Amino acid sequence: MSHLPKRVSSTAALFFALLGASCATMKQKESLEKLKDSVDDYNHAFRWKNYPEAAKHLPEDQRAAFVATYEDNGEGLEIEDLQIGQVNVVNPTYAQVVVRIRFTLLPSITIQKKTAIQHWHDVEGRWHLEKEDNSILKPELIGPAPTGSGTAGDHRFFDGAAPIEPPEVESPDSELLPDPERKDLDKDFEPSPDD
Repeated sequence: MSHLPKRVSSTAALFFALLGASCATMKQKESLEKLKDSVDDYNHAFRWKNYPEAAKHLPEDQRAAFVATYEDNGEGLEIEDLQIGQVNVVNPTYAQVVVRIRFTLLPSITIQKKTAIQHWHDVEGRWHLEKEDNSILKPELIGPAPTGSGTAGDHRFFDGAAPIEPPEVESPDSELLPDPERKDLDKDFEPSPDD
């Protein structure tokens, strides 16, 4: 009879350990679903020039600058195609998303191609696009950024480190999430010399 409490406590410990692992896995899955939804919502809104809706996925202090940049200078911008490529989940709160964009920007009628790298962070359960390397519109097209924080013209969204190359091989510390519907993503997409 003295062995019964040890067995019960061992079984209970195992149960709670498995329950904890299960909850952690469910939280990760839920977080990845939120990331996917945020990436899709932002890029869909951006694709169709709904800049205020797209800006909802940026940190609050960057929204006004983003909307002003694209509404004031993006009237000649037409997105021909936008493809969400590889998603590299670096850690549970940070992911890089490769986005390939085909567009025209008046006065040019030539279709241009860019590969942008979006940097997403999970802040208190909500994914925010904090930075995009290789954006279509850059600060030099709209003039110098004024000093201050969180005002229209604050270009931190566009600034930062030089564009990074998309990951080519799976890192043991990251989880790659390929989209099976986009198997031929790179087949017809050749980066332009500006990428």
